[in-house]
Amino acid sequence: MLNLAYQEWGWLDRPLGDKLRKKSPKNERHVYLTTEQLGELLQAIPDRHATEKKVIALAALTGLRHSYASLLAQAGESMTTVRDLLGHSSLIVTSRYAHMFEGGLDDIGARLPSLNGAFCDQTATKH
Repeated sequence: MLNLAYQEWGWLDRPLGDKLRKKSPKNERHVYLTTEQLGELLQAIPDRHATEKKVIALAALTGLRHSYASLLAQAGESMTTVRDLLGHSSLIVTSRYAHMFEGGLDDIGARLPSLNGAFCDQTATKH
């Protein structure tokens, strides 16, 4: 704007545009819609805006990619599945989304078989 004020409109006697620097935008986003919230959002859009509803659904399921990865993580998909669906060359690239998978860590123990007589010999500890 300052360059325009100097060059085009003659409002300034010297250019000032190069003296100011824009702040670097923080593009971090750590809040993602759940599947339920996405459904509620889409239901809240009136039927007369069917095209907009489709664009929002498409964006959530493919575009910003973080939302899509978040929905996959919420659905219990593995990082390798997310890697393949997002087209990443390696898990290193997918690790950018690793924070989304942390919620499922507590559930791992419940999914593993318990160590009981069927899996280990209790008499081995008596010797």
